[in-house]
Amino acid sequence: MAINNLVGKHKILIVDDSPENLETLINILSYEYSIVVAKDGYEALRLAQHQHPPELILLDVMMPKMNGYETCRHLKYNSVTRNIPVIFLTSRNDQESQLEGFNEGAVDYIYKPFVISIVQARVALHLELVTARQTLEQQLVELQEAAHIRDDCERITTHDLKEPLTPIIAYSELLLKDNNLTSMQREMITDMYNAGYKMLEMINHSLDLYKMETGRYELYPSNLQLEDIIKRVLLNLQPLLAQRQVKVNAMLPPIGIVGEEMLCLAMFGNLIKNAIEATNANDAISIELGIEQEQAITRISNPTPIPQA
Repeated sequence: MAINNLVGKHKILIVDDSPENLETLINILSYEYSIVVAKDGYEALRLAQHQHPPELILLDVMMPKMNGYETCRHLKYNSVTRNIPVIFLTSRNDQESQLEGFNEGAVDYIYKPFVISIVQARVALHLELVTARQTLEQQLVELQEAAHIRDDCERITTHDLKEPLTPIIAYSELLLKDNNLTSMQREMITDMYNAGYKMLEMINHSLDLYKMETGRYELYPSNLQLEDIIKRVLLNLQPLLAQRQVKVNAMLPPIGIVGEEMLCLAMFGNLIKNAIEATNANDAISIELGIEQEQAITRISNPTPIPQA
């Protein structure tokens, strides 16, 4: 039975078989909230599953037919009503009764005889919590939608960026087959080919980095040679080494590892690039591979510290 229907107000279901208790609570709460009442547990279960369910239930413990504990148990078993907070109405304030109510899923107690300020305060508190939970749930939905949009944009961008790279890589490869190139031309075309191929790899794996951050990345490792990874990185960094006038002292014995090639290239590329950029002209960085306690060890050393920034 609905007492009022205040649009935009929180909806409260009051369940009590005592007309006096119902009247008291209605007088206390009806000015601020939309009130619906039930006189037994069965009616409460029906009203709680309404198209517009209550946001809070005040539930009497001692009722005929179905007591408050059993009613609360049914509410919590039902996926439609389990998230509606329940406050028990009772004259019993012993610890066993309280514990039983909390075990059934209640969030609080209001004790009889009712104290107006206490009733108002507890109801207001739990409705604030309901509003906060609803806000968080809405924010979660929005974040999930934003993540889906981001994934879609990433996929579209990845596809669009790969298209102009294809002729750059293909034509560079064709040009390198020409026997009439000067050494400088061959070096420049090789740099162009390597840069294009590197960018293509970065585009292909751009979504992987996002998946790692969100814990959704699936690892597909393969057998790799660590020294080959380092050699490829050094080859790609030749222009930077020449520009910075930095030398490399490398000890690269053959060492097999298990990993993902692109991720290894990216990791060692960043580490070695940082070392080069932190090194003064005419100085050298050292790269040493080894095995210690059945683990592959890579040491990258530069004579001057890398700036904190």
